[in-house]
Amino acid sequence: MSYEYLVASLPMLFPGDPPPFGMAEFLFRCSGVLTPSDLQTIDAVLAGRAGDIDHAAVQEWAAHETQLRNATALARAAVWQTDARPFLHSHAGFDGEVRDGVADAFTKASPMERERALDRCRWRILDDIARRDYFGMGAVIAFVLKLQMVERAAVWTQEAGRAALENHLRTLETGRDHSIETTEPEGRK
Repeated sequence: MSYEYLVASLPMLFPGDPPPFGMAEFLFRCSGVLTPSDLQTIDAVLAGRAGDIDHAAVQEWAAHETQLRNATALARAAVWQTDARPFLHSHAGFDGEVRDGVADAFTKASPMERERALDRCRWRILDDIARRDYFGMGAVIAFVLKLQMVERAAVWTQEAGRAALENHLRTLETGRDHSIETTEPEGRK
């Protein structure tokens, strides 16, 4: 199915830029335009169940994402000198650019730089998917996944990273997740 008007109305997304609107607004724009089946496809992709969807663009994304995650697991296993096999999953096809993108990401000095490099690799994959189905569901899938990435990256700040690290350290110390605590307990101020 072709969605010329929807795709043409979507803004350009760029890595590192703030999202032009949130996922809720995007889904609102899609309601009444996408078929019920395509809306279910979007929901499944957002829920991380792309492998369950029988759509060429979604299957291509799932295969590339699995290859990227496998390559990431292998790179981390090499650093930690452990066996990555329990974390590897089969996928269709092979993309040398994914392998090279992950290798490049693991040359980065910080975890944030590494994650941004992995997202640039994902972005390239999504550009390829959208280019092959420019006004179809492939372009819509590519947009929704890019929007998800820019939303996620928008909250990556040094303060948020420090808070997550402090929460993780407290969890290790006490065995209890402190991320839902928003105020200091009485007597600790």
